[in-house]
Amino acid sequence: MRMNNYEKNKKSNNEGLDIKKRRLDLIEISTKKKLTRMEKQNLISLNYKSSRGPLRIQKRDILVLWWILEMKFSNFDAIYKKFFNTIPSVAYRRISRLAKCGYLKSILSLGEKQTLLYLITPYGYSVLRSYVDSNDILAPVTYVSLLTLSHDLMVLNSRVKLEELGIVNNWRAERIIQSEMCKGRKLTKRDHIPDGIFYDKNNKAWAFELEASLKGKERLRKQIQHYKKLMSDPSSTFSSCLFVYTNKSIRKAVTACVGSYAEHFKIISYEEIMSGGINL
Repeated sequence: MRMNNYEKNKKSNNEGLDIKKRRLDLIEISTKKKLTRMEKQNLISLNYKSSRGPLRIQKRDILVLWWILEMKFSNFDAIYKKFFNTIPSVAYRRISRLAKCGYLKSILSLGEKQTLLYLITPYGYSVLRSYVDSNDILAPVTYVSLLTLSHDLMVLNSRVKLEELGIVNNWRAERIIQSEMCKGRKLTKRDHIPDGIFYDKNNKAWAFELEASLKGKERLRKQIQHYKKLMSDPSSTFSSCLFVYTNKSIRKAVTACVGSYAEHFKIISYEEIMSGGINL
């Protein structure tokens, strides 16, 4: 018995829904998470029209998600250098799939130099929580501030370069440090949080500070005084500070404020870090 066009279309639609349902079942297994009704609708309508099927989450994907959560956002170059040992096109396809499948969202930053940035989505965050055994996981960043974008990108690039050179390890980002400081109390304006804390080859702890603009000598003086006070405390987390400047006026001001504490500070330009001309 031959089917009419209505019956053919109905059968085709039902088969399509069955395929999508099987894909959603695979997602729930691979991400160890029960999807909500809204998430299923979004995934069906947006992410799984490709015949390639659902994205199987790999350990590297989880590390990428955590990296972006920790650093607020990331550009492709940083992700590629840290997590991929292959040609860029392969890495780009993987990151693009993470974005298309709802784990990441990409935004084009405004300004003189437009940059494609990746942020973790609420869905990506929920998947990450199912893999990370911690109740203190950071909240996701929902937007990129233009006021701190240039500074944050230079911190991001500096970390990647220093780790690539093999002279730093166990980096704790500003968001991690802030989360630890917030436990049990509220931060005040007097609390200055380093842009990072890391360990060198000799397991010595350093604070990382990047100054992209000279906003005020008094503010800078208080900042340096804060570091001096911390480093003079035997119980302090770090005993030295890597201070990165972006122009000579900042270097001059920092050098003047450091004074007799010069041995605890290494003052270096951002260009020197990115060119690999640094030793600790």
